[in-house]
Amino acid sequence: MKRNQSGFSLLELLTVIAIIGILATIVLVSLASSKYRATDATIKGELKNARLQAEVYGQEKGTFTGVCDDADFAALLNGASQAYNKTPNADICGADGTAWAAYVPLKSSSSKAWCVDSNEIEKEITKLSCPITDCNLPCPTPPGDEGGGGGGGTEDS
Repeated sequence: MKRNQSGFSLLELLTVIAIIGILATIVLVSLASSKYRATDATIKGELKNARLQAEVYGQEKGTFTGVCDDADFAALLNGASQAYNKTPNADICGADGTAWAAYVPLKSSSSKAWCVDSNEIEKEITKLSCPITDCNLPCPTPPGDEGGGGGGGTEDS
């Protein structure tokens, strides 16, 4: 007597479930990476706007002293900080009469930050262990990258 086999064997079902699980894992990892890149883009955008606001502040006041405390500038920095970790004040800002610089850590890398300064520089830096005012005011050049980053413009990685 010939047996009619309808349906799938247990081995076939387990194989399909395993393949679906692997594909789902790949998609979820990809989505997490995309989310971090989107957060980094938000941080960069907020800091670009902060740089423009600081230029307006400097033109109006004739100095950059106090730019970090300016309400409009601080709101943009806090927006970038909140994109990074959902709480304000992850940013670092330093200013004196002639220069200012600010950075916010990037979500995609715990050792990187996005820095903007009064020299119209926007670039990725190695996150500093010291306040920016104690290091130097223009966006610092990471060790081994002394050739890049001077003179203005933007540097996007």
